[in-house]
Amino acid sequence: MASLLCGASILQAQRTITGTVVSADDKQGIPGVSVVVQGSRPVVGTATDINGQYSLSIPENATHLVFSFTGMSTQTIAIDGNTTIDVDMSTGAVGLDAVVVTALGISRQQKGLSYAVTQVDNTELTKASSRSALNALQGKIAGVSITSNSGAPGSSSRIVLRGYSSLNGNNEPLFVVDGVPVSNNASQTTLLNNTMDFGNAINDINPNDIESMTVLKGAAASAIYGSRAANGVILITTKSGQAREKLKVEYTGNVNFTNYVPILKLQDTWGQGWSGHFAWDENGSWGPKFDGQDRLFGRVINNQQLYKPFVGQPTNMEDFFQTGVSVGNSVAISGGNDKTTYYASYSNISDDGIIPTDVDKYTRNAITLNGQTKGKHLSISSSITYNQKSVSAVGGGQGYSVFNNLMQIPRDFSIVDMSAYQSQFYDVNGFYTSYGIVNPYWTINEDGNKYSENHVYGNVKIDIPLYKSLTFTTRLGEDFYTNRI
Repeated sequence: MASLLCGASILQAQRTITGTVVSADDKQGIPGVSVVVQGSRPVVGTATDINGQYSLSIPENATHLVFSFTGMSTQTIAIDGNTTIDVDMSTGAVGLDAVVVTALGISRQQKGLSYAVTQVDNTELTKASSRSALNALQGKIAGVSITSNSGAPGSSSRIVLRGYSSLNGNNEPLFVVDGVPVSNNASQTTLLNNTMDFGNAINDINPNDIESMTVLKGAAASAIYGSRAANGVILITTKSGQAREKLKVEYTGNVNFTNYVPILKLQDTWGQGWSGHFAWDENGSWGPKFDGQDRLFGRVINNQQLYKPFVGQPTNMEDFFQTGVSVGNSVAISGGNDKTTYYASYSNISDDGIIPTDVDKYTRNAITLNGQTKGKHLSISSSITYNQKSVSAVGGGQGYSVFNNLMQIPRDFSIVDMSAYQSQFYDVNGFYTSYGIVNPYWTINEDGNKYSENHVYGNVKIDIPLYKSLTFTTRLGEDFYTNRI
């Protein structure tokens, strides 16, 4: 009886708090907000659902709840006996008095705007030395979801603002670079149901050339761009020279290494076969237990067959991959006087992934030229960017990817021994299995594809003073040349 009373006391010491967390900008629910009882040990907390709602059972002695989310100001709210606590969260990435770039590249004070706008400057974008401007934006702004279609060098990234608006249509925002709308569609090729991803345009912009990225989330912010901006707008402003600035030279370089990290725990007790029985053409690893004895395996070709000890190969997949190396260099010069400013940069990147050889390699060369000159009766500013990229992507024999082929190899096989993919036992016809799976070395050497692209975009802005503070402005800009090979 004593233990039952004790249990009842514990139950009575709990109470439930519910509520909704929304953005102060547009009153939309924010999913994934962390809601934690302040000072609780162990931590008592939860996260908001897709609609920004939460429900949390808290101890009777709890006094405050802490609400936190990336890119927004953390709030600590007193409970004071309430059972419902709703919270409006404000963006914490930019101060209220900050000047941000809005539609058409016009600068405005953020506190005077009636719609949601968040700006991230170059310091934040280049902090992690990412080759991709989109990936560098990850985690910097609340409500922005960025995902990479694959881990391969040069692959495309998807970005969604405030959730999906269409189940089968395009959910990506419009990108505007220095006033020029730029298509961010991914370049892809599908062969035998296997898609090769060659990246998208925004990922090819040198992050070191970007002065700021501004995210316009509200309909009022993006209305001027029409239906193309139905999912929001991301404005990219590139760097320019400063007036009365001496010649300045900036260099940025980085080297990154990537290694394969096993994500699956694979068994090393049973070898090739199924249901405890050995089968020379089986792609499963549920045959007999390893006994260390020499055993014939693989197809019989010209009255010959391979043999090896029947033992596990715990690192056969790790042995297949190489260390990926990415090297980037960027150099820029800038300066100006009272009337003219200039900025010019050149960057290159070479990113070779973890698959052997250069079948997953991305190279990019980019040149950016920005300038402005001011006269009494005319002011002209221009921006032009040239990108040349090359992306190598590996296919998948008969529709299977390289990783899928690797997963289909029994645990007693040494995969690196298959590098002689043209030998009679490891070529397409002689490979051990009859299930359409091929030697991964054959795939990377014979089933790759290469994509090259030259891309130019830019604009010219002309300002003509008319009367006092009245100025006529016109902008001629276009994403005007793309040559795909």
